[in-house]
Amino acid sequence: PGKLEIVTNENSTCVFQLLQDEKVIAEFFFSKKPYLIDEISVGTYHLKYIADNNRDSIWNTGNWERKIQPEKVVNYPSEITIRSNWDLELEWTIQE
Repeated sequence: PGKLEIVTNENSTCVFQLLQDEKVIAEFFFSKKPYLIDEISVGTYHLKYIADNNRDSIWNTGNWERKIQPEKVVNYPSEITIRSNWDLELEWTIQE
């Protein structure tokens, strides 16, 4: 298994998802930095960031009546590759 550390400009509570073929393989909830994920199976993944503004560990669609925006979701622009016994440090500037 490999490790992934995500270095980002965001400081909020968040969820990171690892996906393969548009299917969520693993999901990780963080209340603070560092964003470090251990024991990832070897392979290539897509990475998704979800801002968890209300700290409920899931993505919320918002509420039109109460004028609450959906929580921000951002996909990492390229695939990431996890290698056995490797630590991958990923620098990601998440845009508004």
